[in-house]
This record gives sequence, structure tokens and C-alpha cells, in this order.
Amino acid sequence: MLIEKMFYDITKQQWQDMVKDCDAEKEILSKKDTYKSELSDFITKGKSLQSQKTVNAQKREFFALMQTASLEIAKTAAMNIKTELSDDETFGYIEFSFGELWIVEETPQECRRIMSLLYEHATEICTSIESNLVIQRFIFMLTE
Repeated sequence: MLIEKMFYDITKQQWQDMVKDCDAEKEILSKKDTYKSELSDFITKGKSLQSQKTVNAQKREFFALMQTASLEIAKTAAMNIKTELSDDETFGYIEFSFGELWIVEETPQECRRIMSLLYEHATEICTSIESNLVIQRFIFMLTE
């Protein structure tokens, strides 16, 4: 009776398969490193472009006035308000949240004008509903 086992051939094939798998993983990792490097370059370029933007003093001053006026509107109309200026002062937002908003005949004309200015001068406006509240966000880009 002949008994034949090809342990060498099996081991050799397993070794070749492992080498092939390692090569495939190295290729994937090298692509991952390339993508990481490219992403890092994009982030660096983005930060560079962001730092090149200069804050427009008039826009910054106008935003500060809108923040103050919006606080008064929120108080008058019983709305929640959140407003923030970015650390680098390149953008800011004013956000109102409320259940419902009525602008009636008795609403002071100043409130109407301020709301009109927010709509007119905001770079972006987003209105959404969260937790049964209407959220209205006015975003201002304050750069040149």
C-alpha cells in the first residue's frame, strides 16, 4: 500500500498564498497612506486659504449690531436665541428657535426692519424643525 503526503507542496502553496496576501495588504496600506497624504495636503491648503481671508470690518461691525438687535427681537417675540462668532471672526450666525412666530400689526417697526435686514444680508439662511421647534439660522460670512 502506497501512502503519499505532499507536505512540502502544501506548505509551499500556503507560503505563496501568505506572501500574496501580504503583498495585497501592503498595496492597500500604501494606497491608504497616499490617500492620507492627499487628504492632509487638502486640509493644509484649505487652512492656508482660510487664513488668507481677511475679515471685512464693515461686515464684522454689521454682524455685531445684528447680534445686539436680534437679542432684543428674541426678547420681544419670546423666542430662544443662540448667536456665535467664530474664533477667527470669519463667520458668525444668529439662530432663533420658537414654536410659532406672529408678526402682527402691533409688532414694532424696528423688529420688522431687523428681521428684514437679517434676511437681506445673511449669506445663508436655514430653516428647519427640531424637537417641535422652528429653527431659523442666519449665517454671515464676514470676509472680503
